[in-house]
Amino acid sequence: MLKKINPYDFQNTFSTIDLVGQFIISHDKTNIPPTWQTTNIGTIYIGCHSKLPLISTFNSDNTYKVYFLGHIIDLNDSAAGIPQFLETEKHFFNSIEEYLYKLSGRYICIACAHNETRIYLDASGSLSLVYSPSQKVCASTIMSIPYSSDTTDNIKLINDMDIINKDTTFAFGLTPRKAIYRLLPNHYLNLNTWKAIRHWPKKKISSSNNPDADVLKIAKLLEKTIKIACQEKFQIMMSLTAGFDSRVLLACAKKYVKSIHFFTWELPDNIALNDVAIAKTLARKFKLNYKLYPFKEANATDKELWRYRTGLSVGEMRGLSLTTTVNAMDENQLYFPGLASEVGRGFYWQKNDNLSIQLTPEELVKRMDLPLNKEVILAAKIWLQNLPTDNAFEILDLLYLEQRLGCWASVTAYADAAGPARILPFSNREIFSLMLSLPAHFKKNDTIPLKIINNYWPELYKYPVNFVYYNSRGEITSNHYTQLNFYKRILKKMIIRYVKYMKKIS
Repeated sequence: MLKKINPYDFQNTFSTIDLVGQFIISHDKTNIPPTWQTTNIGTIYIGCHSKLPLISTFNSDNTYKVYFLGHIIDLNDSAAGIPQFLETEKHFFNSIEEYLYKLSGRYICIACAHNETRIYLDASGSLSLVYSPSQKVCASTIMSIPYSSDTTDNIKLINDMDIINKDTTFAFGLTPRKAIYRLLPNHYLNLNTWKAIRHWPKKKISSSNNPDADVLKIAKLLEKTIKIACQEKFQIMMSLTAGFDSRVLLACAKKYVKSIHFFTWELPDNIALNDVAIAKTLARKFKLNYKLYPFKEANATDKELWRYRTGLSVGEMRGLSLTTTVNAMDENQLYFPGLASEVGRGFYWQKNDNLSIQLTPEELVKRMDLPLNKEVILAAKIWLQNLPTDNAFEILDLLYLEQRLGCWASVTAYADAAGPARILPFSNREIFSLMLSLPAHFKKNDTIPLKIINNYWPELYKYPVNFVYYNSRGEITSNHYTQLNFYKRILKKMIIRYVKYMKKIS
């Protein structure tokens, strides 16, 4: 087991220069590295690393300003580029939110009008942000925020979380430092009051009137996201695995596969053996532009940089071991992973859950496999009390969206800074709204991926998803001959690896 490491321990090891693709927003310009791109809104300075795009728009008399940091994929049908938002005080932020709800991508939006400035996240908070109200500074990581008497390391919480040795995350807005908080998805940060405010959902999500049609709407939004990304000449990468998420994205990308690079990481575990066996078969059968990345054990420096860039806020053992491998990939490409699809798959649901179950803060903490620390339980209680719904399934889906995606996936996205930037195609508020509206049995039975694959690329059913075969109706079928061949190939690889290992140690 590794020793416990506190954020302050890294102050003399690395610096903000190492925060590739990250940002700082502060009243104090000296907090921003001099090599970063810098602009300002009045007394607020925005600084970002060169790898992070900065886009801005203003009206004719500068009564409003809108900045985007990151990559936006605009699914709005009205106009190209950032629109001229409604300028009246009453409607400006409403029009901002209406526009953002139709965007995909990985970004934050800084909107300023009528002496009020707000920061909005993308639908899953995938360009994550932390903030210090006392110092009036926000940034991509706690490592960019100066230490003060009230923002010291939270030693008790750090020790209880033990992210150095566990797959876990600081959730419910907490971070490893006192009085520094993470902005959760579906909330904006008011830079006048330095308070986080929920803007979506504000009421219970209405149930779908036509679930089958809504699943196809999800698929069309995914396809449109991929299409626009390809048209804008982004160099897109997608992973091929034995799982549902990559299979759904492959189905939605059917028309554009010639413009996409597919790959698999060959990690030294049984999960990766399955992934590689299926991926090679799919790539060969459908003539995909495919590459296998051999695993290279992460070196000590890369592991420390991984932890520094994530602000020691997440534990992810498998991802940490991959960091040297990922950093060797093409940094000019954009990686489209299947993360966030689990919003429609009941990630935190359990077998006997029903609408009448009582979800306590302690129960939510347990489901996230977090320690029953008093501070964590209190933060969970506050989050639960401020939800606009008492529907147990909806609460669990929002738990995944806001805590798992917003506090784990979004933070790990900073880790492999030298590799391709990650954009989640599922990270779209309209997609999430549709997923949340679907009936429970759709989420329990993997109905969403099954229907999407069946409608977009049914030939993909011939190949198992994690060694389970489905027919076009989503029913589990058996194809023992084909399945046996896959198992034989994997067993053969395991034997070869074992023989090589024994020769190495003998």
